[in-house]
Amino acid sequence: YLLSSLEITQKAKLRNRDLESYKLIAKAYKGLDNLGMENEYLSKYSNLNDSLQRETKTVVNTVIEKMLTEQEENERRTHRKLYYIIFTIISISVIVIYLIYNRYKTRQKLKDTLINQKVLESEELKRKLDNTYEELIHLAVHSDPSFMNRFKELYPEFYDNLTSKYESLTLNDMKLCAFIKLNFSNKEIAEYDHISLRTVESKKYRLRKKLNLSGDIDFN
Repeated sequence: YLLSSLEITQKAKLRNRDLESYKLIAKAYKGLDNLGMENEYLSKYSNLNDSLQRETKTVVNTVIEKMLTEQEENERRTHRKLYYIIFTIISISVIVIYLIYNRYKTRQKLKDTLINQKVLESEELKRKLDNTYEELIHLAVHSDPSFMNRFKELYPEFYDNLTSKYESLTLNDMKLCAFIKLNFSNKEIAEYDHISLRTVESKKYRLRKKLNLSGDIDFN
């Protein structure tokens, strides 16, 4: 039966089944104590097994080489794509940086223009304030009746805060506050208001009372 099976598998070219048949036939001859036939089929088994292993190894190597080749090709394609992506990113980054730089330069130029304009306006305002301040000092020195009106125009917030918070202040009180705001000394106040130094000190004392300022608070 085993020999018949071998004949069938050989005709069908089922070499793996041939290998199994050789092994079984060798085992059967061993059971019959036929050493010569056992060795013959063991030899056939060994030769066929070596041949199948070589073929399997060849096929496996071929498959592995094909897989490695495909992998290398995929890696090359991936690298090319990566290079394209990196190049694209760098190009876009350069363009964006260039646009941002141009925008920054434009905005910086506009900012510098505005700053220069503000500086000019500030200088112009300062000149006007200086002129107004000098005019105010001139009016105070010469006891001009329009002094308080000009002071109110130059320091409206200061004037309004005082008059709204301290309604009991008289025009003379406000004039004294104006002199103090302009950093006049007691001697200058006495000279410009045509009063004695002692009178100035008394008026300051009364004004301090009206403003509810304690003695430890610097009046100026």
